[in-house]
Amino acid sequence: MHNSTRESQNWKRPSWFRLFHYHLRIYYTSIKSQNLSYYFSIELFKFIFLYARNTFKNLNIFRATHIALYGFVCIFLLIGRLDAVAVKPAPKPISEEAYRKKTDVLTQVLKYGTSLERKAALAEVEKIPSEYQNELKPLIIESFKKEKDPGMRLAFLRVAGTLKLIESKDDVLMSLEDENEDIARSAVATLKKWEDPDSWNDLLRRLKKEDLSKNSNLSVSIINALGEIPGGEGASTYLEAKLKEKFNSSEIRAQIALYFGKKKLTHAEVTLQQLAFSEAETLTLRTYAISSLGKINSVSSMPKLRELITEIRNNPNSDSKRNQLLKIYSLGALIELGDAEVFDEIVEFTKDDDSIVRLRSIQFLLDSKRPEAREILEYKSKRDPSPKVQKAATDALKKLDGETTEGSDSASDETKPESANQDSIDDKAQSTGKTGK
Repeated sequence: MHNSTRESQNWKRPSWFRLFHYHLRIYYTSIKSQNLSYYFSIELFKFIFLYARNTFKNLNIFRATHIALYGFVCIFLLIGRLDAVAVKPAPKPISEEAYRKKTDVLTQVLKYGTSLERKAALAEVEKIPSEYQNELKPLIIESFKKEKDPGMRLAFLRVAGTLKLIESKDDVLMSLEDENEDIARSAVATLKKWEDPDSWNDLLRRLKKEDLSKNSNLSVSIINALGEIPGGEGASTYLEAKLKEKFNSSEIRAQIALYFGKKKLTHAEVTLQQLAFSEAETLTLRTYAISSLGKINSVSSMPKLRELITEIRNNPNSDSKRNQLLKIYSLGALIELGDAEVFDEIVEFTKDDDSIVRLRSIQFLLDSKRPEAREILEYKSKRDPSPKVQKAATDALKKLDGETTEGSDSASDETKPESANQDSIDDKAQSTGKTGK
């Protein structure tokens, strides 16, 4: 009896069984927060089974079969309940009473909270249903009028843009004249979100106060906004004159060149051609002018664009990075002008090691409207190593399917040769509530 007991105590389960059991425990440990009782049901079964084994230790057949039986039961439990364990329950909809309480709390915080608390409250206002937002709008508008703190003013400007608080226009226009550039840029972003056709006059009036011979984030923001809001073409005469003045900042002139493409204003065609094919101009100005020539459907520019591409092909060793950007923008312009022969070269750019080049090529694939572009975009949306390229490809697929996407022209916004994405800077300034002064 003594030897039999010792033999039973010294018996060890095979190594494969111990490994299987270990991984099973790890799996259930990782998901026990979702279904804790199931994990313990396995442990309970194990306890009962081992207790029975010790009770009937003299039955040799039990030793021969207990491994298979134990493993079978564990696998059965795992497979039978895998979906129930892995799938999270759908969140319960928030009740009207809960929203009512939240609205009451937000009202109190906006009236009496600290700056940090009020910023957080404004962020929460953007997340609640519109009927509850409407109840808070009068308080937000009144608080905006009285606010002096720069950080809070940024927060109010952001909410004014998101909630379309046109009633706050006087306060937004006052912010547009603020000496703090971050606040002025946020006011520009708010006016752009409103898409108010009367705002272009206010923006142009503010732009005329800027020294365009110096690069300025505010000037760039205003020019970008004029290119997107309704009625912005009213500023074209002034902007074309500034585009021709060579003493103005090359970055400012580049943004103006892009403006004419956004608005598809053909009267600047000759000026854009002069800039696009002049080696004396900066890379940013040339590429933006080339892009705009494609957008305004400048058919007369096609021979020059082909000539530029041929010249770059014949000089592969001269400043390859600069030439590569000129080439891809020229190819993109030809795609927009209906030249189907350059499609294969655009496809080659989607394979480039430089993510910026791949990102730019995504937009040109979309512009090509070729059926074979879909397969490339589907691959890029899932397998490209750059998250930005994946997002651009996903947005391009949505546009092919007729869906709307947030933002505008994500590919072109991210591929500026010498400058940052100004719209992203403005949005970041509004969301963080930080000022530069």
